[in-house]
Amino acid sequence: MTVSAHPTGTLILRRGEDRRVRGGHPWIFSNEVERWDGAVEDGGLVEIHDSRGAFLGIAYVNRHSLICARLLTRGRDTIDRAFFVKRLERAKRLRETCYPGEESLRLVYGESDQLPGLVVDRYGDCLAVQVLTRGMDARTDLLREALEDVFAPKGAVYIGDSSLRELEG
Repeated sequence: MTVSAHPTGTLILRRGEDRRVRGGHPWIFSNEVERWDGAVEDGGLVEIHDSRGAFLGIAYVNRHSLICARLLTRGRDTIDRAFFVKRLERAKRLRETCYPGEESLRLVYGESDQLPGLVVDRYGDCLAVQVLTRGMDARTDLLREALEDVFAPKGAVYIGDSSLRELEG
């Protein structure tokens, strides 16, 4: 799969199914989808629109999962290395503020850091990286580069044994 930094398709929500997304929820469930338009590829990016066509954000998708879309942004950001660096830097600043000087802690906590499907723990100079979704899995090269830029670890372990990955296909 070639990973695009821009949406290649559109997910149109059923009428009335935009309430949760507008309220801040980062997931879209398969039963909330009216239709898919354009070149939609599992793991790829789509624009999210309500039933009237209003733009709600950009998500990566997996049409074979109950959670078929996970929002990355509510804007029209390009989902590239710089996007991930910005999100990781924000997560780093938050942890430094809350846990100054802590050597071992969770640096990235998925949706709470607006990086759904990604968990990163730090143990001293090393990182443990869990990629739990197809959309993040498709971007592991970008993530690796961004993690190196922001945290400069001496080593990292990629953990891909979660049963959640099976649900993602």
